[in-house]
Amino acid sequence: METLRTPPRPAGPMKNARLRKAAGRTSPSSPLITTCFPRISRSGPIPGAGIVVRRVQIGEDGEGYSVEGTPAEAAGLGIMALSGGAPFDLVIAGINRGENTGLANLYSGTVNAAMEALVRGAPAIAVSQDAAYDDDFAFSAALTRKFADRVLKYGLPQGVMLNVNIPVDPRGVVIVPSRGLSVAVAGFDASEQEDGAVLYAPRMAAVNDMPDGDVRAYLERYVSVAPLALDRTSNDAFGELGWIGDVEF
Repeated sequence: METLRTPPRPAGPMKNARLRKAAGRTSPSSPLITTCFPRISRSGPIPGAGIVVRRVQIGEDGEGYSVEGTPAEAAGLGIMALSGGAPFDLVIAGINRGENTGLANLYSGTVNAAMEALVRGAPAIAVSQDAAYDDDFAFSAALTRKFADRVLKYGLPQGVMLNVNIPVDPRGVVIVPSRGLSVAVAGFDASEQEDGAVLYAPRMAAVNDMPDGDVRAYLERYVSVAPLALDRTSNDAFGELGWIGDVEF
């Protein structure tokens, strides 16, 4: 009896043929399903599992909490459990080392920490700076303070956060839509480890996808400020998706 299993690494022609046979497909053109999943569930809070928190010293006079979790978990925990119940006037996520412009904000822990704050009803700013600053956050911190002062004074639209990206030697500040991509994963280099596992190292490449938006503004050395909404519904798509209502069960 043959069992359909997901191969531990990309399958060769012979293994593909066996998998198709096990799945009841004999045509070489039949699609092969590849199943990939995290070794540990990270889709959300795990029932019964907790988040480890340690109180830490920050500088000479400050203190904070070190959270063994994602940035979004740290934001949610800070708002819900570590604030003593006091409401938050503003949540600042960052300052992150490396920009989070365009499509990169979909993967950004910094941006999603600010999104978590929005979910919890707190105004939020995500701040990232060019990696060339290294560990020097003085300029970005001073600029972040100015943004924070204005948000506290004027407020933000309901369900909207600000994604701020600070280049080296900025020419000014602009508010722009979040779109485009400057760098992306172009592929992976695989190497087998001693324990038989395979390490896939991402290979980055420049991408020339820069419509008017935060990616272009950032590369032109402007501090880009993109308002991002909690509601990511594509309202324009409803007219093209009428067939969904015809699905029967």
